[in-house]
This record gives sequence, C-alpha cells and structure tokens, in this order.
Amino acid sequence: SGASPTSGCCDGPACGTGGARRAKHAGQVTYRVSGRGGLDDVDFRKAGEQDIDVVMGILADGRAALKALGIDQWQGGYPHRAVVEGDVARGESYLAEDAGEAVATVMVGFSGERIYDGIVGGAWLTDSSATDPSYGVVHRVAVSLAHRGRGAASFLLEQAEALTWQEGLA
Repeated sequence: SGASPTSGCCDGPACGTGGARRAKHAGQVTYRVSGRGGLDDVDFRKAGEQDIDVVMGILADGRAALKALGIDQWQGGYPHRAVVEGDVARGESYLAEDAGEAVATVMVGFSGERIYDGIVGGAWLTDSSATDPSYGVVHRVAVSLAHRGRGAASFLLEQAEALTWQEGLA
C-alpha cells in the first residue's frame, strides 16, 4: 500500500492508523490509504448526520446482497433509520470513501452491550461487562453494490481493528 504517516503520527497499530496518512475532514480525523486493492484513494471517517441517507443506501445494498445469497439477515427492515441515527449520534458509524465516493459503512462501538454479559458455554478472556466493557463490537458492515469485490469490507475490518488498538483494547 502507498500509505505513509504524516509528521507526528506513529507508524503502527497502537496509533490506530496502521501507518496511514491522517487528514482532517469536516473537523474530524480521516485515515487515508492509497492504492489499496481495487480501491484507489480510500478515506475512513466517522459518519455525520449529513451522511445518514448515504449510510442507509449502502445498508440497502447490503440487504439486497444478502437476499441474493439466500440469507435472511436484514430482510425484516433492520437496520432501520433510527438505529443508524443512534450510531451516528454516539459517534460509532463510519464510512469508507474511495476518491470521495462513499463505498462502504460499518458501526464500531466500545460502550458495551448487555447481550454479551451472558455468554453460554464460554467466557470472556478478560473481566468485562456492558457497564465496564473491555471489548469493541463491529456491526452493520455493508458495501455498495457498485464497489463489491474490491476489498472495501476488508478495509473496514482493518480500520475497526485499528480503532480497537486506539482504545487500548487489542
């Protein structure tokens, strides 16, 4: 990859960029990686209120892709707009943009989820609960139909891992 850190940025996972260039985008940090797989110039940034319709469109593409594969996940109207609005309000919704075009979305959260408090037949490797989480969650991964097969989902998961490093949870 053609990624290089800007001055003052480390070059490793503890920094959360994996060596990617950091830039400001609408008042927030964006991570940019050039020449990534089939993607040209990829930015990873938090989604804002102005992006909710874009996120919903990408999720609709993800829903259609799942349906075409015979998978019933997301076929009942979920994730719905209120879920995405909540993700954005909590700062947990992200977009991948290739040359300025939104191509994929993901929710990455660190605030804990009660459903993970009761693991049946197993246990966390660390002390953790929804009220004091030591884990991150990744939900609602979707790629626009026009950009499938170009590495966008892998890029999202790499960035979710980088965020986990930033939070000190990896």
